[in-house]
Amino acid sequence: MAHLRTSRCLLIIDNMVASAISDFFEGDIASFLQVLEPGPFIFDEIRDLLAQQLARLTLLEREIMDWLASKREPVPLSELQANFIRPIAAGELLQALTSLQRRSFIEKVTAGFAQQPVVMEYVKYVKTV
Repeated sequence: MAHLRTSRCLLIIDNMVASAISDFFEGDIASFLQVLEPGPFIFDEIRDLLAQQLARLTLLEREIMDWLASKREPVPLSELQANFIRPIAAGELLQALTSLQRRSFIEKVTAGFAQQPVVMEYVKYVKTV
């Protein structure tokens, strides 16, 4: 049930961003991304939805999200596991990664695990506030 709520929220976020790109940038994604370059730009509605969803994460899931946001590029599983202060069992890490993937907070790419740009910017924004 929580997975469905998260998926719906992320779908809403996708629609909000798509609408903004269409309305303000005439569909030009490159122009929209240029606005993101100087710093985080997140609509209030998206910020609220992300805050609600991220508040539900476990401590390990939050740590993974923080690490991926700080790296800003895909991170291999071995690097993720090696960079925790406390020892993390492989099964525990895989369970947390699966949960984050199921909620669409992260995605598996060839080079490892990565976050969606909007999610990454929000996680970095929250750490600075």
